[in-house]
Amino acid sequence: MFFVGAGLQAGPSCADEPWPTVSTITVRVRNVFDGARPRERRFPYTWVNALHRPTSPSVIRRELLARVGQPLRPLALEESERNLRNMEIFREIVVSSSPDGPGRAAVDVSVADTWSTVIKVDVNAGGGRTTGSVALTELNLLGTGKHLLASYGVELDRISRGIGYEDPQLFGSRWQAGAGYSDTSDGLAAGGGIWRPYYTVRDPYFVETAIRHRTLTGRLFKDAVEVSRHEMRSDRATASASWRVAGGRDWALRPGFRYRYEADRFTALPETQPALFPDDREFHWLLGEVEWVRPRFILDRRLDKMGRMEEVDLGTSLRVVAGLAPARTAPGLLTLNLSQGAGRRGGPYLL
Repeated sequence: MFFVGAGLQAGPSCADEPWPTVSTITVRVRNVFDGARPRERRFPYTWVNALHRPTSPSVIRRELLARVGQPLRPLALEESERNLRNMEIFREIVVSSSPDGPGRAAVDVSVADTWSTVIKVDVNAGGGRTTGSVALTELNLLGTGKHLLASYGVELDRISRGIGYEDPQLFGSRWQAGAGYSDTSDGLAAGGGIWRPYYTVRDPYFVETAIRHRTLTGRLFKDAVEVSRHEMRSDRATASASWRVAGGRDWALRPGFRYRYEADRFTALPETQPALFPDDREFHWLLGEVEWVRPRFILDRRLDKMGRMEEVDLGTSLRVVAGLAPARTAPGLLTLNLSQGAGRRGGPYLL
């Protein structure tokens, strides 16, 4: 049986009683299978452990909201567990504290890795043609917590190759970044982004920006005969930010803005009839929003069917969005959205 939960943590009983100061933080990492269990000391469990590099303790420490020499505030352990769980590379997480002398507390972190490499193969055959794809996803590259994706696919009219990378702890910070590139027989696409998500309901701000470029050869047919061919160059850019201006222990009010840019430009190829390809187009969106969130998390082990404990947000969010948009899309845009589930994480940008 696996146990996941926050250790007991005593906060101040009155306004003038200080929170205990963190004296030490101990991190223990166990591999995918536990060598202390007799049945997991043999093949294939030992082989799996040999192929998997355990997560580096420094990766875990960066997700903690407790620091040595700083006060251990209430909920810091629970929120640290949530941050580690959102990484999706652990099947067991326990963050607890214990007294370590007058006014001091020792924090103990114990995690068990889960298998982080996924290989997906898809093959389809019909009509005398065979198509398929193979994709490799690694969520914990060499124990660093970084993500890597590589794919290759054969479709009826194209061959595609792609690679992507995401760093959830850019230069050891709480900023995240991702980039991807894909190449097909009729074009290519590349994109990337950098963002700083909300890690707790008390986080002060959220920032996200991303760009994407795509080049594609377009074809027009008439009576099953190609009559026109052109090149399309597509560019996308987004930027958004919000700030926590008010809130309490379990809720936050966050105003912010979003900007979006889209441009599509077309170039006739030598065999194209000029009248048979679209006009260039360019759009800008500028939106303002106010968001009220009150998250309420529960733990569930049945979602991924693999025994890994998952966090589910059953809280409430209310968002009002107003702004300007192109006349051909939604002029004078105004929306009101009330939904279950709150907060945002940003990313990812794997293509």
